[in-house]
Amino acid sequence: MRSLASVIRLHRWKVDEKRREVADLEAMAEALRQRLQDLEQEIEREKEGADVLVVGFAYAAYVRAALARRERFLRSITDAEAAVAGKRHELAEAFRELKKFEVAEARRLERAAAESSRRERAEADETALNIHRRRE
Repeated sequence: MRSLASVIRLHRWKVDEKRREVADLEAMAEALRQRLQDLEQEIEREKEGADVLVVGFAYAAYVRAALARRERFLRSITDAEAAVAGKRHELAEAFRELKKFEVAEARRLERAAAESSRRERAEADETALNIHRRRE
């Protein structure tokens, strides 16, 4: 059944596409986590250099801006993780669909093999019966 093979190929492509989307989102979330970590390290470096009274005024403005960036990163990470979870759910659903068609194809092939085997046995039995009749 050629159409079932085409459907299976289509669903495999969909599953692969969902896997790529999940991987892309996970990479984006990891990049955001890394940027957040870099920001934390930058804040620590600036804190060490802010001991001088003159730098103190500029440091306060820097900290406010850095904390706002930190909050944006945290929100973005949360959004990315939610998107990853949603895409994983879509991937699982696409995988279930694929498996449904693969199982149907496997069953069809098993039935075809059983039918072919049955026919071969019937032909062999018929041949053996004819040989037996000729000997009598």
